[in-house]
Amino acid sequence: MRKHIPKLRQVSQVLISIPCDNIEKSFHDVRPEILKWAQRRAGHKLPRDAWEGNSFELDKDGAQPVEAIHLEEQGYYAFRLVYGDKKIPQRYWQTEATVAKYENEILLGMRLFCTTMGESAPFVHSVPGLVRQIVENYDAHIDGRRIGDTPWVVNEKEEVNKLFSLLISPNRKHDV
Repeated sequence: MRKHIPKLRQVSQVLISIPCDNIEKSFHDVRPEILKWAQRRAGHKLPRDAWEGNSFELDKDGAQPVEAIHLEEQGYYAFRLVYGDKKIPQRYWQTEATVAKYENEILLGMRLFCTTMGESAPFVHSVPGLVRQIVENYDAHIDGRRIGDTPWVVNEKEEVNKLFSLLISPNRKHDV
């Protein structure tokens, strides 16, 4: 009986800030990035409401469960997609993303979970491809530091000092 109890494990979690001059435009530019990423995994065409920025739910036969809620007055958009693993039966991935207006920046939070029914096969701790997509297309920051899609190479004294400052920062919220 125990083999059929789902096991939910958090794979990754990140909060990215995107500084902006026009918060309304940035909010409406970033939100569709989530949908572009999701469309490749949904198994069915996302509804018109999704592309118009409205709340929606996709639960058609043959589609992966996708849903979002847009609280326009609060400047908040929350999204979730659950999709099956391509290689391991009874394994599902759940990606959650939120976009929020905050002062002069857009905050983009993402979490990735792995749910397995039965035996839990190992997996690589990674971030959703959506994170890479955002980092490639926007001025993305984590803990006040600009991030990119390549590693930060620390090979000079100045870079060592920056790394040390980041490591001991009381304001740091993410792993280094």
